[in-house]
Amino acid sequence: MVLNKTQKYAVKIIFYLAKQNYEMCSATKIHQELNIPYKYLTRLLTRLSKDNILSVHKGRDGGFVLQKKLNEIFLSEIIECVSDEDVGFNTCILNDEVCNRESPCTLHQKWSDIRRDINTFFQKTSLEDLQEEGIFH
Repeated sequence: MVLNKTQKYAVKIIFYLAKQNYEMCSATKIHQELNIPYKYLTRLLTRLSKDNILSVHKGRDGGFVLQKKLNEIFLSEIIECVSDEDVGFNTCILNDEVCNRESPCTLHQKWSDIRRDINTFFQKTSLEDLQEEGIFH
């Protein structure tokens, strides 16, 4: 399972802001630091703000900051916020269709187990967990 570009960018943005120790960061600064196309970045920041993952402060000294504590932000929340499709990874890995018990592909059972583990990881892993593991600091 691979995250799409939008999901990767969202996680990257949140990791970056988590490293800033709750200091305000402008979209321009985030753009320069992460090299995410500016228009794309601002759309992601808007989505993350609307879902209350980020706080936005307007004005000259405004910017974006994490709205919650690190132990309250889970990877699943970040990914779901910016995802247009189902995040349950239900698409078959052999073709573009949805696998199910009634019409499974040859890898359905193995993929189901992996998919369950991935979903559990995203749902139970907070930014604080990742910080403690040294993923970012």
